[in-house]
Amino acid sequence: MIERREYSPYPYQRTAYKWVMDNVSAGLFLDMGLGKTVVTLTAMADLLLMGEVQRILVVAPLRVANTVWAQEALKWEHTHWLVTSTVTGSQMQRELALCKEAHVYIINRENIKWLCELYDYNLPFDMLVIDELSSFKSHDSQRFKALKKAKPSFKRVVGLTGTPHGNSYLGLWAQIYLLDGGVRLYPFITRYRERYFMQNRVGTSEHALQYILRPGAERAINEKIGDICLAMKTEDYLQLPSFVVHDEWVDMPENMFKLYKAFERDRLIELADDTVEAESKVSLVGKLLQYSNGAIYTDDGETSTRTFANVHNAKIERMLSLVEQADGEPVLIGYTFKHDKARIIAALKHEMPKLRIGVLDNDAMVDKWNNKEIDVLLAHPASAGHGLNLQFGGSIIIWFGLPWSLEMYMQFNKRLHRNGITKPVMCYRIMCNNTYDDVVRVSLSDNMTHHDALMEYLKRNDMVDEVMEEVKTRLNKKEKRYA
Repeated sequence: MIERREYSPYPYQRTAYKWVMDNVSAGLFLDMGLGKTVVTLTAMADLLLMGEVQRILVVAPLRVANTVWAQEALKWEHTHWLVTSTVTGSQMQRELALCKEAHVYIINRENIKWLCELYDYNLPFDMLVIDELSSFKSHDSQRFKALKKAKPSFKRVVGLTGTPHGNSYLGLWAQIYLLDGGVRLYPFITRYRERYFMQNRVGTSEHALQYILRPGAERAINEKIGDICLAMKTEDYLQLPSFVVHDEWVDMPENMFKLYKAFERDRLIELADDTVEAESKVSLVGKLLQYSNGAIYTDDGETSTRTFANVHNAKIERMLSLVEQADGEPVLIGYTFKHDKARIIAALKHEMPKLRIGVLDNDAMVDKWNNKEIDVLLAHPASAGHGLNLQFGGSIIIWFGLPWSLEMYMQFNKRLHRNGITKPVMCYRIMCNNTYDDVVRVSLSDNMTHHDALMEYLKRNDMVDEVMEEVKTRLNKKEKRYA
């Protein structure tokens, strides 16, 4: 049974609540750990009590849909009365969940197209909450197209995310469209691109065009959406221990590096028993990143059965050294390719057989980690992002290979660096010198700069100053829930 708690909001949470209540189209861009869910649930409950809305649809990542929203509502005294229905599972289970009388219906984003088609895009809900709005950044995705068509069903929309920028301002168009129907950034993506971007050719193929922001476009876009989007960053409101990044550069053996450069030049590499060829530039970059990590796939079969060849152990050796330096402190390791996972586990078992090793593939593993029953936890950033609290199990992150996606990178790091962590989080990023590892690092850094600029602009400094004054005087005082 879930123990209910009295909700005593921080001042910044009251500001976020007011933002949702005051805006029928509200973008709430709160950093991970600032309490987006409870803020939104509070607004949902009050809107239902006021008769402003009758039925609410929440769209969320599958894990979050199954394990967060209903449980969070039950946790608080002021929202426990909300009746929720989780629309996940088989088609029969989903249809039964829709038949249940409830205030809030929670569905995973993979099934939103099915839901829209079921009701012929005339959905029986008058409020929409999109948890992790950034997962709708692709205007070509089926999930976006479905919600775009069904948007007139809702008289209120709330979009929640901590990473609105992602890897490009291009991805903002679809997210903002779901909030305002194309009012601020134009009804069509083509017009948005024409107005704010220039084309830059980076190759000869039809897919070799890049869109680059025009001078002044970044600020212009921020100004356009500033009236409906509110951003808050963790460091402005919570006194968390520091997050320290250490870049661990390694050199692969000289003979292997020569093969790497030849592969980069010729798109072909001869290994002991196999020949590996890259058919495109994109394929080549992926294989070069594998090579930097120390292994490379030698066939194109199913991922679960693909074979790979070891090429060097430079990263493995540094990883082992870092785990040893942790001196018993639990370590979270982020990996990119499945052969990374296999090689890391094999190396740890060989060199440190007493270690308790886990792979993050179910909720039970989360509990084991937070109960300190695991010494080393391996996780892919795609499976260790939204909705996971890992801050109670350890404070050390090792990136065996960096992802291209800024959202995955930030979400992964925030699994530890969030409210409840008691130690500084040490983040070690293992990279090979003079390889595409550095290209990924620079790409993440550039995208982080744009993301920070967007969040800074949308913070609405007039509100921040007012809230921060109250934070200073009331942070440690218990407050009654506001009316």
